[in-house]
Amino acid sequence: MALRHWLERIRGTRRRFGIYSAAQATVHDLINRLFLFERLDFNLLQRGWQKRVDSPRLSTRLATAAELEEMAKNPIWQIGPDKLANFSAGDQCILSFVDDKLAGCSWANARGTTNVNPHLSIALPENHLYSYAGITHPQYRGMRQQSLRHCAMLAEERWRAKAGLINYTSHTNFASRAAQRNSGFRRVGSLWLIGTSKHFIVLRSPGARALGLRRMRTQQAELLHASH
Repeated sequence: MALRHWLERIRGTRRRFGIYSAAQATVHDLINRLFLFERLDFNLLQRGWQKRVDSPRLSTRLATAAELEEMAKNPIWQIGPDKLANFSAGDQCILSFVDDKLAGCSWANARGTTNVNPHLSIALPENHLYSYAGITHPQYRGMRQQSLRHCAMLAEERWRAKAGLINYTSHTNFASRAAQRNSGFRRVGSLWLIGTSKHFIVLRSPGARALGLRRMRTQQAELLHASH
């Protein structure tokens, strides 16, 4: 059953993104059955790069605590205790609407750090707003909701001093990569995670080093520099 599910996923990747992407996903999955080998691509959306979305049917605003508590009851929004704790710590959630109906959400973190997994925290450039966990309701996909929310983040008064947005995607998350390109994001650097799920080294590309990405001090692994 697990093999059939995996094969269906690979076939789906081929249908949506082509044979090269399907081959990448296959190699990635096979290698990661033996050991952790993951590439995380970091992307920037500088002011002026964003692709604007204009429609009288579309609107955005910041979520309230009460709205997030209500949204947490619906699993489609993937709002658990961790997101609510992030909200209490200062993160914000941008909501998007189609004809005044909730259509999606994206989160914004201005704290300068993010947890990639339980064993890896990354320091981010403080002059950029970290955008993460974008979700669009299936009923409203294809309407550039993600781009709309990214534009709303850059237009928000409290973040006017930020130079732009930063986020990251796994190199085999082809849907997310496509969504980032549609918003105007450009890849500027990468991190490679190599080892096991708990004990791994982190390699930084020159672009990642220039951006100031660095691993927060932990006991699990040493931060090494990639030469390419």
